[in-house]
Amino acid sequence: MIELLSSEDDRVRLMAAREICERAWGPPKAYDPTIEQTETRPKFDPGDYSPQELDVIEKGLRLMLRAPAVATRADLGRPPF
Repeated sequence: MIELLSSEDDRVRLMAAREICERAWGPPKAYDPTIEQTETRPKFDPGDYSPQELDVIEKGLRLMLRAPAVATRADLGRPPF
């Protein structure tokens, strides 16, 4: 199959590449939207945290509210402060 990758025929190269990938990583998994819909995010339960931890969480949320709502491409590589 490696030798077929240098074939002049595009179809042969494509099929050889596809076979190599499937043998290395297996065939692609079928997409099932019901699996992704059933996954739930963990709920926030304030009872799980101490008063000090809740104060830290509140301060962090207040900082996020003061931050700009939309990040630009120039902001992606820089820290928010």
